[in-house]
Order: sequence, then C-alpha cells, then structure tokens
Amino acid sequence: DGEGSRPNDYNRAIYKDTLINVVTETHYEPHWNKYHHIFLSEKTWKPIICKQAFIIIGPKHTLKYLKELGFKTFDHLWDESYDNCDSHNRLYIALNSLYNTINGYTIDELNRATIDVRKHNLNHFKSIRESMIKTCT
Repeated sequence: DGEGSRPNDYNRAIYKDTLINVVTETHYEPHWNKYHHIFLSEKTWKPIICKQAFIIIGPKHTLKYLKELGFKTFDHLWDESYDNCDSHNRLYIALNSLYNTINGYTIDELNRATIDVRKHNLNHFKSIRESMIKTCT
C-alpha cells in the first residue's frame, strides 16, 4: 500500500472497503526459508489489524504457523490445502480456491461468515502485538 513497513502504517482508504486480502509474503521461495523459519512481515499483519479475511501466499506452512501462534484462518470457507503444497502452483491453487468460494457468496454473506475469525485475529494480535511487531523491519 506504499505506506510503510510497520503494521500500523497503512493506507486506510485502501483497507477500509476491502473484505479479503491476498497477501504475497516477502519470503516465498523455499531457499529463503532453508532453516524452516517463517518470516511474517507487515504484509500479513496489516489485514489482521484491518479485520480482513486473507489468503497468504508465503512459504509452505505459513497458515499452520499462524494457527500455532493462536490466530485463526478461513479454512471453514475455502480450501487452504495450498499451505501444504511444495509446488510452484501454490499461488494458482490458492487463488482458484478463493475464486470458487467468492462466486458462491454475496459480500454480505462473506462478511457474516468471516466476522468472528476477523475479530478474533485482531484481538489476538493486540494481545501479542509487541512480540509480533518486532518481526517487522
């Protein structure tokens, strides 16, 4: 969004009317994560702070790691099996899943179906904010 690299530095005009964010994390390729460390940048935290649903195109098991941190994802709505995929087709699989889901709901239905998870994630982020912001450069 061009506003900065901290979670609270975001262009409010871009985020205020958006329900779902497709996050393309910085370190996607396996060789950037050769020690199995998953780096979550502000690209992941901004949608959480803005109470958006998300699909994250990042290293394998990024969603699994978020769940281990106590966050919830949207696996009750769309297929998140792409998170386990070694393939370079991960982006295609994720976006195809989201596309198929979006076509089955209205915006109001998606809003209602995701609101509890979105609220949980924002509240959880607030509770662990200091340790998570330290991960952002």
